[in-house]
Amino acid sequence: LMHHNIVSYHNSIASEITSFLIGHRQEISLIVHVVLTEMIEGIWVVHSQFLIQRAEGGVDMVKSWIY
Repeated sequence: LMHHNIVSYHNSIASEITSFLIGHRQEISLIVHVVLTEMIEGIWVVHSQFLIQRAEGGVDMVKSWIY
């Protein structure tokens, strides 16, 4: 009996969460979209800074060979 109660309790929590997610679908998808966009932009910023540093390092190396 106890086990059955726990299962039905978990099921009710799951259905509450599900209905919450469905009810707030637009807000949640917006938040997820923003977070993903920020993450991707952040990765690009870090990546491009790294590439710029690499390029500058390469330029300095070439200069040191020339001079």
